[in-house]
Amino acid sequence: MPTVRKLIEIKARTVSMQANYTVPTMEIVADNSTADSKQGEYVIDRDELLHLRSTGLIQPKLFVYLAIKLSYDHLSPSINIPAFCERWGLKEEEFSTALAQLQKKKVLQPVARQLTLQLF
Repeated sequence: MPTVRKLIEIKARTVSMQANYTVPTMEIVADNSTADSKQGEYVIDRDELLHLRSTGLIQPKLFVYLAIKLSYDHLSPSINIPAFCERWGLKEEEFSTALAQLQKKKVLQPVARQLTLQLF
């Protein structure tokens, strides 16, 4: 069975920097499979993402963005916020704050097609 990989932000490529030299970039891959990674890839799975968060190496907004990318395989996921937060060890306030920051950076746009209310 072929391995399914989602490229997150940076593809392996060579970036031209001034004059006549180049700097290779890193490939970051979100991987839901158990296959071995290729040379030159840094594979981020759920455990690695949780580890990066626990060490403080990534900001909450990046954690939430990558967690969404790892959790859903399409561009318009419908997210059950309490279940998502429980799975990823987030408070709902942290999730909402990170979403607002990602929206401000124009990385995602929430699409509300329905509103759930609790009337008192």
